[in-house]
Amino acid sequence: MLRDRAIWQRKIAASRQVADSIDPTDDLAARMNSAFAGKASDWVIGLLIDQSGSMKDDPIINVAACARWLSGILVELGASVGISGFSTVGWHGGRVREDWLNNGRPARPGRLCALLHTVYQSFGEQLCDEDWEVMLHPDVLRENVDGEAILWASSQIGTRSERNKLLIVVSDGAPVDDATLQQNGPSYLMWHVRKVIEDCEAAGDPILGAVGVGYRVDAWYQNAVVASDLTDLPDALAALITRNVSNPLPDRP
Repeated sequence: MLRDRAIWQRKIAASRQVADSIDPTDDLAARMNSAFAGKASDWVIGLLIDQSGSMKDDPIINVAACARWLSGILVELGASVGISGFSTVGWHGGRVREDWLNNGRPARPGRLCALLHTVYQSFGEQLCDEDWEVMLHPDVLRENVDGEAILWASSQIGTRSERNKLLIVVSDGAPVDDATLQQNGPSYLMWHVRKVIEDCEAAGDPILGAVGVGYRVDAWYQNAVVASDLTDLPDALAALITRNVSNPLPDRP
């Protein structure tokens, strides 16, 4: 436990340092401010972070730093911001898989893991240090079921009263849960997330976008930016937000 806490504290310190170094000339912040054109209060923006095991070390350090930086900028501009993450409760299915085994292993069981959806910043509130630090805890990063996470996050942001809603998924790869894929086929989670993305994009409320962390999310999402390097993440996030808020939705009846 002491070793895990020391690792966690090092990640927190490293991520703070990265956050403090982002956008030293405020160029990205100025671009976003210009895009909002004084109407940031009309927007609610959700950040949904993939917290799979592959995000360990530098990826989560940089993503958490960007979330901290971005939240501060957007809240200051007047937008409502929410930050969440998605992972699983345990590895390889955990208790859900054990229950399936005890029930006689029925064929094609569907998802065989317990989901973990964590809210780090509630919409309309500030991002506090204690909640942000949990994002960097070594025990959070496990497996990832993207489709259900997007549905969950869409339902959360959908209750907001702001006219414009933008949900941004930050991901470094395809959905993976070993227990689920072994019993349902290797394309099971991929098929589901593609269907969820297609349906969300067709509905358009919230607007769905994605930023890839060294991963071609533009193969899945129509509204996407890829950060080839971790240092490109702030630019990618700012570019996606600027592009979407510069083209506001038409007035609704």
